[in-house]
Amino acid sequence: MNIKPAHNITLGEPLPNSKHAVSVSLPLWADVAGYEEGDARVVNAMKIGYPRFVYNNIVKELFAACEKKFAAAGEICLAFPSRRIAELGIEFCGAGRVEEFCAGIFALILPKHLEKEGKYFWQHPGFIISSRRAEKALDGEKENKKKGATAKKNICTHLAHITGEQAGNIYLFPSGMAAIFSAFEITNEGRTTAQVGFPYVDTLKIQEKFGKGSIFFDYKNETDLDALEKIIKETNISAIFTEFPCNPLITCVELEKLSTLCRRNNVALVVDDTLSTWANVDLRPYADIIVSSLTKFFSGVGDVLAGSLILNSNSPLFAKLKNKLSGIFEDLLFADDAEVLENNSRDFESRIAKINLTTEKLADWLKTRNEFSAVYYTKGNPTFEKYKKLGYGGIIGLVLKTETAAQKFYDALEVNKGPSLGTNYTLVCPYTMLAHYNEREFAERAGVAFHLIRVSVGLESFGELQEKFEKALK
Repeated sequence: MNIKPAHNITLGEPLPNSKHAVSVSLPLWADVAGYEEGDARVVNAMKIGYPRFVYNNIVKELFAACEKKFAAAGEICLAFPSRRIAELGIEFCGAGRVEEFCAGIFALILPKHLEKEGKYFWQHPGFIISSRRAEKALDGEKENKKKGATAKKNICTHLAHITGEQAGNIYLFPSGMAAIFSAFEITNEGRTTAQVGFPYVDTLKIQEKFGKGSIFFDYKNETDLDALEKIIKETNISAIFTEFPCNPLITCVELEKLSTLCRRNNVALVVDDTLSTWANVDLRPYADIIVSSLTKFFSGVGDVLAGSLILNSNSPLFAKLKNKLSGIFEDLLFADDAEVLENNSRDFESRIAKINLTTEKLADWLKTRNEFSAVYYTKGNPTFEKYKKLGYGGIIGLVLKTETAAQKFYDALEVNKGPSLGTNYTLVCPYTMLAHYNEREFAERAGVAFHLIRVSVGLESFGELQEKFEKALK
């Protein structure tokens, strides 16, 4: 079990130390604010970022190569792993054209004034070109599809063993958001969708920007679902999206009741279990589709982006959803990424078991401290207990009593700090600042404090983490 990287206090350094890293060191509260505000001090120091939000340098080289080959004056290029996805980009941006750069890479050529829209299309659906794919393309090397196919088969077999679903109903994607976008494509049917519980930012953005709109239903407890059924009937909702637990308040939706409600009204239920993982919960009896970011706990290392979509073969909508997904699915997870992911994930079960135990001890201890106004964690939540298989997961949400206290605590905490979660090393971030910096009022209306700090516990010992948290609290 490799815990690396060690605590990295240098602004802008990749986490882990790899050109393919998916996180970046933001050690101070002011660094996070500077990143969100485009402060040159922070932006210029960043060697990398989360790949859907910050173009990897190798990917930017690929964009430049596409521009040299295809772009006229006043045009820019982005690159995508399929013609269909690139053409969706034209539809989303309202202009543009597509050219094939090389096998498996398609340039989306846009007028310069649509650069922001192009970035949104890269970010929200998540069908990005990975840094490994870009590197091979720039070097003129072909994808080793045979080795990739073996790795993907092994991943699906592994996931089938954990989830109990047949490997043939498990689909892999170049990111977790790509899996969510595909779930949206096969369930929205040109109608309104609904988000139940406070969402991860891009899950809601997909529903708002690519369909007929979405209703955000701020779930607090099981009785809220009675009001939801009325909304479903009145607005002709086609699908409901939720997370288990919801990020970052660790709210747990009563899935059995929600599933019954959905099936009574012929509505698809899509559940994202990234925070809990399939090792810790069994959601398949209730969800029609389960989506996960394999970038997180399943990989652990933090050097590869991937996602999965699992169709529930026992769902009454299974045949319909299987047929729709078969019509649009493209195998776009790059072979090299699949190989890295397969290797990283071999010890997933033993890693998550250790993370579960350490997180439980840390959360129990943090709840005894009077510095916090809230400590969010799944233990003691009767809804989570109902679906629990192994443990309580590796995520804790912390709210200190004041924003100033949160800033001081964050700055003093000697662990890795940056975006993402699920790494083998503890990774901390001011979640609301990173995900909803320009939507503060929306988040606070839903009970999500602007100064909430999310802790993703790694493989360090409880004693080591307790010492570091104690020191920061002092």
